[in-house]
Amino acid sequence: MDNPSMNMYARCRHRTGMTQEQWAEALHLSVDAIRRYEGGARTPSCWVVKQMIDISGYEALALQHICATTEPLSVVQDVQPGVPLSEAVLRLVNLVYRFGAHHKDRQLMDIAEDGIITPDERDDYDAILDDLRAIIAAAQQVRYSEEASHG
Repeated sequence: MDNPSMNMYARCRHRTGMTQEQWAEALHLSVDAIRRYEGGARTPSCWVVKQMIDISGYEALALQHICATTEPLSVVQDVQPGVPLSEAVLRLVNLVYRFGAHHKDRQLMDIAEDGIITPDERDDYDAILDDLRAIIAAAQQVRYSEEASHG
């Protein structure tokens, strides 16, 4: 299982079993560049990350890289490395069932029906969006769970 505290780029390399020197050669980069990526001093370009994914098969790196490089925007939710598929699926299904059991789907339709979010509806709408963000994050976690990424 992956070490969650390990730098995401080092985790990717570690999954291949390559040394930093071998990894640098495979990526056509210097060892110094690899050390900077893995030490957090520098962020690789998307093209380099794509090469890392192609070589390692570690698709979760794409989402982790996007989350790390767009963190101030708070648009994409990160996934946690090493989460078992069963745990990820249970979390997703529980969130979806709770959403339906609390009739959030109907509440959202009522709010959106007239195309206007009134001040009275704003708090409920924001709470529903928070629930939807959690569901989306849980779905991403399923996609990039440990077993799913090993296919």
